[in-house]
Amino acid sequence: MSSLAARIRSSAANGLPLEQGPRIPAIVISPYAVAHGVSHVPSEHSSIIKFVDALFRLIPLADLPDEAKARQIGADKFGQPNLGPADGQTPGVGDMTSAFDVLRLEGKAAPLSAEYAEIPPTEVTTFPHDGGAGCKQLQIRPTDSGFPNPVPADFNPRPDTTPGVPTSGDWTP
Repeated sequence: MSSLAARIRSSAANGLPLEQGPRIPAIVISPYAVAHGVSHVPSEHSSIIKFVDALFRLIPLADLPDEAKARQIGADKFGQPNLGPADGQTPGVGDMTSAFDVLRLEGKAAPLSAEYAEIPPTEVTTFPHDGGAGCKQLQIRPTDSGFPNPVPADFNPRPDTTPGVPTSGDWTP
């Protein structure tokens, strides 16, 4: 599987596959974070729960007996084994640990100071996205900048709330 291929975990009621959706950046602010780093581990909202599970050695929600039964129903009835919480059992979901510097966690490198995460007041009172300068304003350089990123003609940003194909002529955003 190509690293650019969509990760299909479940399907909508109309049978069309649902993937992880659009990329939404997460900014980790911690004295133990990787400084100026970009993680390429696929993550989603469930990754936060997966991180908490790992940090506090909790049983993942997906591994609880009731969830196991529900996942089996999803597999048997709908042919979809990955329905339910994605903090365990679901392949391809990161746990956010790549956002942390191992040397800082082990005490071999100094933690980042609080000032490291401060944003100057002049930048707080402006809209960083004005003029498409969001990443530039935050001093982040995307690793894929300069590469084409066309929106597919059949892209539907909200498949659950507005089923249909945008190019069909009857789709309303």
